[in-house]
Amino acid sequence: MTTGFSKPNYSQGRRNRWHLGDKLKFTPTFRLLPPVNGDSAWRRFAALHWGYSTVRRGNNGKDYNSPRLLACVEIKDRQTREIIRPCDECNLISTVQAKLRSLEVARDSKAIPPAEFEKAAAREKAMLREHNLMKRYYMNALNLQGELGLLDIGTLANRALTEAIDKVLARGIDPLDPAQGVWFTFSWNTKVKPPTYSCEPVVENINHNGSILEKIKTAPLTPEQMQTLPNECWDLRSPEVQCPTTPEQMSAIVSSGGDPLVVERVLGTSQRSGTTTTAADETPSYPQDEGDVEAAAPIPEPQTIPVQELVKAPPPVEDRKRILELELELARIRGGSTPSPVQIQAPQTMAASPAPAVPAAGVASMSEKEFLSKFSPGGGR
Repeated sequence: MTTGFSKPNYSQGRRNRWHLGDKLKFTPTFRLLPPVNGDSAWRRFAALHWGYSTVRRGNNGKDYNSPRLLACVEIKDRQTREIIRPCDECNLISTVQAKLRSLEVARDSKAIPPAEFEKAAAREKAMLREHNLMKRYYMNALNLQGELGLLDIGTLANRALTEAIDKVLARGIDPLDPAQGVWFTFSWNTKVKPPTYSCEPVVENINHNGSILEKIKTAPLTPEQMQTLPNECWDLRSPEVQCPTTPEQMSAIVSSGGDPLVVERVLGTSQRSGTTTTAADETPSYPQDEGDVEAAAPIPEPQTIPVQELVKAPPPVEDRKRILELELELARIRGGSTPSPVQIQAPQTMAASPAPAVPAAGVASMSEKEFLSKFSPGGGR
């Protein structure tokens, strides 16, 4: 009898996302799936900035921070390593790192006491903890419980996986083929720097003429899985995976200082998805290598809104030159030897929009204490 009711969705549309890290609650053994949804690749690379969020109201009426990932918009020439299109968030991180290094130099040379260094560097350290560039490879996978999820792994784990795949292919087995396939087990040690990762295919022992031999265990998909999985797999090119961001959007968000209202107005709902994260990833990010670039997925163009009306970016500023000028002035105040000025040429690429320069009015008449109070990070606050 037809009741008019449909099957309830108890998961409320949530889907598994597995970050390869220390807090996975099951054995990190996965059966990787071949390309689906008309895609030509079974894994896709994405470089995502985190550190920004919007405010969303929960069902209980309370407001919660909702993290929003931003795709890095930097384009770099693989041969010359020249930056063709800069990323404002990458420039912001580099500027903060430069300020922190200059403070560390002053501390190591005993120009400032350790206590003053910690106070002056607190803001920079906090910013670098909150903002980072997450470079990950994404792929559809099954765990040993038969659950489907989006698995993402870092650069080192991806290298280990590639080596394991090559070993399997050398044995005449297609590791992703629906009729064959294999299980891969990951292991890692994040207590050392840099962390180490390994990946091995699961093997089984067989009796061959009285001898015990190791054989790679195949993992063919069942007829039911081959019927249902293609419709349930993640689209690795979708906005919820790639988090597409335009240079204009990135500039507006960075210029706003991370104002949640601006982030919400700039991004809108283009990246919204009903997903659940089942593990935390404590793996630090590593510099992007050529393998990352080769595997990079084309990012679909999002539906954007004009951002020029939301936030006006500050005028371009040569941060490196400004930092050098301040260091030279600090050396003059302390009476030390002043190095010869260095001519810093502006890059021949599109300028980013860093923070406005600090006014230099009255610098020459300042004492060392006043100078540090005004120009050290957090000074005068």
